[in-house]
Amino acid sequence: MKKITLKLIVFSLLFLITQSCKKHNEVFNCYFYTDMQDLAGKLDLYIDNEYKGKLPSLVADFKDFPDSLKAQTLQLKLKSGKYDIKVTDHNGNNKVLSKITFNSNRAKTSGRQGGTGLTIKGSEMVVLLNY
Repeated sequence: MKKITLKLIVFSLLFLITQSCKKHNEVFNCYFYTDMQDLAGKLDLYIDNEYKGKLPSLVADFKDFPDSLKAQTLQLKLKSGKYDIKVTDHNGNNKVLSKITFNSNRAKTSGRQGGTGLTIKGSEMVVLLNY
C-alpha cells in the first residue's frame, strides 16, 4: 500500500511540474511600435541588448490594437519570460529603458526611462514604446 501511495505522489508531482513548465515556454507573437510620429524609423529596439530592428510609428491604442495594423509593426516571437527593453535614437541615446515580464496569465512592465505599455490576448502581445 505504501509503494502505491508513494508512486501516486511521485507521479502527481511530475505531472504538476511538467504542466507548469509548459506554460512558461509559450511562444508569443509580439508586435512592437511607437506612437511618436516624428520619429518613424528613427528609433532602434534592443531586447536583452540584442538589436531587433527599427520601431515603426503608428497611431493606435495598444489596449485595443486593430488587426489591420499588425503587419506594420516590428514583429517578433518571444517565449514567455522576462526581458530588458531598450530603445535608442539615431545618435545612440537611450530613450526607453524598461523590463517586460509576461506569460499566459499576466503581463507587467517596469521602467527606468520612457514609457512602455503592453497587452496580451491569447498568444499575441502588443507593446507600445514611447518617451
